[in-house]
Amino acid sequence: MIDLAERLNGDQPPIALLLGRTIIAADREGHVRLRFEARPEFCNGDGVVQGGLVAAMLDAALGAAVRAKAGADARPVTTEFSVRFVRPVCPGAVDAVARVLAYAGRTAIVQAEVIDAEGQIIACATSTKLVKLK
Repeated sequence: MIDLAERLNGDQPPIALLLGRTIIAADREGHVRLRFEARPEFCNGDGVVQGGLVAAMLDAALGAAVRAKAGADARPVTTEFSVRFVRPVCPGAVDAVARVLAYAGRTAIVQAEVIDAEGQIIACATSTKLVKLK
């Protein structure tokens, strides 16, 4: 039987490929861990990853958490998204962890953090998602 992370990785949208996204772990409670490859071309003039790309990583993690909880056929649509940047992101591999905080009807409330190799939070986000099913 294919595990949940493997099933979610099998459906890679173009943005996931651009961000170098791999889902490392996922469970049916809506907890996921992802890895992204922050490439040098993601950097701004200061040599750190541009904030919009960090936000895209967070949004991808939030969506993956909803899909883990609601099913791989779910298509979460962002209706609200709030990001807090804590420290700069350097090129290289970064992880994101996300969890569904609440899921009722077709609405999910989700939280995520991007963390560095030392486990320090780089950025965090919360989001409300409308859950569409195929």
